[in-house]
Amino acid sequence: MVYTKTEEQVALMKEAALLVSKTLSQVATQLKPGMTTLDIDQFCMQFVKDHNATLSFYNYHGYPHNICASVNDVVVHGFPNKIPLQEGDIVSIDLGVVLNGWHGDHAYTFIIGEVAPELLQLVNGYGVVRELVGHGLGKSLHEDPQVPNYGKRGTGLKMKENLVLAIEPMINLGTHKVFTEEDGWTVKTEDGKVSVHFEHDVCVKNKEALILSDFSIIEAAEKANSNLNSSYY
Repeated sequence: MVYTKTEEQVALMKEAALLVSKTLSQVATQLKPGMTTLDIDQFCMQFVKDHNATLSFYNYHGYPHNICASVNDVVVHGFPNKIPLQEGDIVSIDLGVVLNGWHGDHAYTFIIGEVAPELLQLVNGYGVVRELVGHGLGKSLHEDPQVPNYGKRGTGLKMKENLVLAIEPMINLGTHKVFTEEDGWTVKTEDGKVSVHFEHDVCVKNKEALILSDFSIIEAAEKANSNLNSSYY
């Protein structure tokens, strides 16, 4: 079932989404070579708890971590681990929180240090993953409708005002084909090439969409961190 929200509920969802944005902006100040994704996981857990919220992902259908940390050829759902990040790594951090009973959920991809030009261009295009989709968002982390990142204009569900969606394109440097590892979660590119993942929380409005998440604070923190590459702007 597809749920639309009241104006009051949308306002509460914006607060949850902005907490995700603030958390990711703090991650952007911390990221550097030698740091581990497990460090990021623990940092996010503490930051969210300090803001009187809980993590959406932990134990969701058995997921064992607080965030998804997908490095290089991992598309989504990567497990945080103790492997140190290196110069040239592409790191997608996907984070969900529950604040006042409502979910915020989005993702951002960071580039650590210098990388080849084609990797900088990857944040603007290439192979669109088809097996995974965006989704509705609200009291539940995943609600109807599903939101594919490809399709034919004019087809699909007709959207109504105050429908809240998590739109999350996953773009691969090479083939769009992916596979899931034996852990049942980690999704990787079939050809081993790099993937990036971004996710925004958006509320449908009659004239112009209301963006609930705020990438500007993440981008500002990213630009201020000399360990990160933001030259693709």
